[in-house]
Amino acid sequence: MHHIPWHWHTSYDSIDVYIDKKYRPGSCQYNSVLDHERQHVVVFLDTLDQAVPGIESRLRNTVKAQDSVITDDQKLGIKILQARIEKVLKPLMRKINKRLDVQNGAFDTVKNYKREQKNCLTW
Repeated sequence: MHHIPWHWHTSYDSIDVYIDKKYRPGSCQYNSVLDHERQHVVVFLDTLDQAVPGIESRLRNTVKAQDSVITDDQKLGIKILQARIEKVLKPLMRKINKRLDVQNGAFDTVKNYKREQKNCLTW
């Protein structure tokens, strides 16, 4: 089961970006990779900012529309409710991931990588 935070849009504690240790911090290559990865972070945050209202609305409506689950096993009851909610949210998550793939793919191209590498005398 995927955990979907209720307050995605409020803030992030941190988003970690990993850069190969062969690039020394402050070097041209390091800064070029960091700038490229920042573009991915911006795409991620923008996509979530646009998607969160729809996700929250769909989640609230789905939760309100749920029928009762009658069981002696609390864990089973929770799993059943989570599965119902996940079924509704999965198509939204696929749509978000598809959008991320398209937008990230727009600057993850050979042409763009070659242009970025030209920014540094050595690579």
